[in-house]
Amino acid sequence: KKIHNVVAVLGTNISNKQLHILSNTAKKIKLCYDNDLAGNIASTKIHNKLTTRFIRTKALNLPKNYDPDNFIRVYGKHNFLSRL
Repeated sequence: KKIHNVVAVLGTNISNKQLHILSNTAKKIKLCYDNDLAGNIASTKIHNKLTTRFIRTKALNLPKNYDPDNFIRVYGKHNFLSRL
C-alpha cells in the first residue's frame, strides 16, 4: 500500500497561502507531527486553522519523541499505515 497526497512541512507553522492551497485540494487531512511539545502545539494550532476553513482533521499519534521518519525506520511502513 502506498501513501498518496503527502505534504511535508519544514518547521511547525503553515502559511495562509499553504492553507488556501490545502483548502482547495482536500476536505479531510491527517496530521502527523513529532510527538513532542512543539509537535503537539503545532498540531493543535494547525488543526484550528484548518477547521476554520471547513477541513476535517485527525491527528496521528506516534510514540513519545518519534517523528514520522524515525517511526517508520524503527517500526516499519506497515505499522505506520495501520495507525492511519
